Amino acid sequence: MSSAEDWATAIRCTDILLRGHRRASPEDEPTLLVQRVARNLTLCGSPAEHFSQQMPVWTPRTREEEGLHPIDVLYGRYDPTTRSIEVFVNRIRQDASAFGAQPHELLEIIRIHEHVHAVVHLGSRADDVHKHLSTFRENSKTAWPEFVDERTSWFSQLPTELHEFLAQALTYAALSQLSAPRRSERLRDVFAALEAKQPSCYKLSSSVKQCAAASDWPLVLDAARGAIDCYRGRDFVLSAGLEALVCSVAEARAAADPPPETAAGG
Repeated sequence: MSSAEDWATAIRCTDILLRGHRRASPEDEPTLLVQRVARNLTLCGSPAEHFSQQMPVWTPRTREEEGLHPIDVLYGRYDPTTRSIEVFVNRIRQDASAFGAQPHELLEIIRIHEHVHAVVHLGSRADDVHKHLSTFRENSKTAWPEFVDERTSWFSQLPTELHEFLAQALTYAALSQLSAPRRSERLRDVFAALEAKQPSCYKLSSSVKQCAAASDWPLVLDAARGAIDCYRGRDFVLSAGLEALVCSVAEARAAADPPPETAAGG
């Protein structure tokens, strides 16, 4: 073995001693994972993420709210005005066992959930990148300030139930597409335990969970943002429409591209 190879081996061994073997592949880092699954990129600047030692509290207002642990009150928060994420790590450490989780497992789910809020707010679908970059301001540069102002206005008017439907559905889709199947299954179990202690607007139907990973998220987000719209009946409710869209797209894809044994008539 050459001295160069000796050096390379020593570097790898030292890295393992200092950091341990990596639990997740780089593409599973929440910042990258959410953008990959949503196929929406935060070109105007990814959110600044902060770990906080604050210990938020939840004060139930009704008997039905007793025993709840709302994600965006106790464990994390996305602020669209500052484009920043705050994660309450001490609260996560304290409460993880209530969901049968290790603190790092609950932390990962919370980080994904908050990064989804950021991507819903600021994401540009991957095939629209050139269009957004080519929209210029008076100073001949890409018009990101106008883009952010427009999106922030829309985001601030979105009802809570839509914020949390999109956040939870995309979080579940991301957990379903982690690179390690056993880890994916484990974190979805923790997600279910966490979901059971959420207000109703955080809870997903079984059909959305079944379809989330295979849905067309650029299309769903375009519909949520009003970039694509069509006739709405008098009884139309956007939350129900988005849920139907998540499922119908996934079902259409499955029908167009059946498993090999189905395609072969097996």
